[in-house]
Amino acid sequence: MNTLFLTQRAVCIYAGVLFLAGCGGAPIPPVYFHASTDDVRSVSEPSFSLSNVTRDTVRPYHLMVAHDGSIWYTARYGAAIVHVSLDGTIRKWRIPQFRGAHSAIQPAFIVEGVDGSIWFDYIAGQCENGIGHIVNGRLTRFHDKSCGIAFPWGIAIGRDDRLYVAEVNDFSVEVFNDHGYVTTYDMPNGTLGDYMTSGPDGNIWISCGTFVARMDLKGGLKRFRVTKGSKPYLAASIAAGSDGNVWFVQYQSGGSGVKVSKITPSGQVTEYPLPSQHYADPFGGLAAGPDGSTWFVDDYVTSGIGSVSTKGQMTFYAVTNKLNAGFATIGAGKDKVLRIAGSVTRRKRHYFVAEIQ
Repeated sequence: MNTLFLTQRAVCIYAGVLFLAGCGGAPIPPVYFHASTDDVRSVSEPSFSLSNVTRDTVRPYHLMVAHDGSIWYTARYGAAIVHVSLDGTIRKWRIPQFRGAHSAIQPAFIVEGVDGSIWFDYIAGQCENGIGHIVNGRLTRFHDKSCGIAFPWGIAIGRDDRLYVAEVNDFSVEVFNDHGYVTTYDMPNGTLGDYMTSGPDGNIWISCGTFVARMDLKGGLKRFRVTKGSKPYLAASIAAGSDGNVWFVQYQSGGSGVKVSKITPSGQVTEYPLPSQHYADPFGGLAAGPDGSTWFVDDYVTSGIGSVSTKGQMTFYAVTNKLNAGFATIGAGKDKVLRIAGSVTRRKRHYFVAEIQ
């Protein structure tokens, strides 16, 4: 029987300070997951606790699991990059604001290079956006070439170990290597890159509103229309699936409909609309789980998560007790163990990352 639980290695983070689950202090009431449909797997009753919590506002935004199983995430509203090692040690890189900057630095997405180095992008306003690179613990920043209304958003690592960056509002993809900016690949007018992933076929896949685009490592681009009708669905979070396809979330702008869809390397699209009582967070990421399914955060259920199998079977889980917990982002590494980050409210709000198996 397959089970879903927060492991006792769950790590709870607040103020950027790490505490191992179950290490003393007054525990938060148990968190129970249950399957909310009749024809899905049964689930065990997990629990985790927070201890020695301190006050701060650091909050996970985008989570990434490295090849060694450790966890990295961006603290978008804390101007920091956080690393949680396998033994529970936490390290934080603060990103200093430029002198005279128009706004605070906000790191957004984070990925691991083929060589094990860490890349992320950040928004700082006007012409102060950029790319960050962490190698052997040392942080280097590269200036983003876009300026004005354009800014970096989705990022992905190619098999050539270069970083590909979608420039929102600029119809382009910028490329970086260890030494900084390399080149820019222009996309056709009307093709605005958003979220990105490295596909199982070795290409870079980009969600572009009503299109999904496939870019080779020389900048060759092919677009596939993934929606039609008077109320089109827009592609957002995108990730490589365990079935050799690329999966993405589609949502209606100004509407309530949402789908989790897949596209084959040749561009064939299959859509899986979610029931109206569930809503895959278009911006919370996707993850290929240990069961081969694609997992997502369920925005319509407090602390909800869901999955879609390669054949389209959906499974939903939700916290059933009174603990006000919210999930923000989900990810998985080579070990296929799911990790999730979010917040728990009990008098005060605390932030955490945890394993799900």
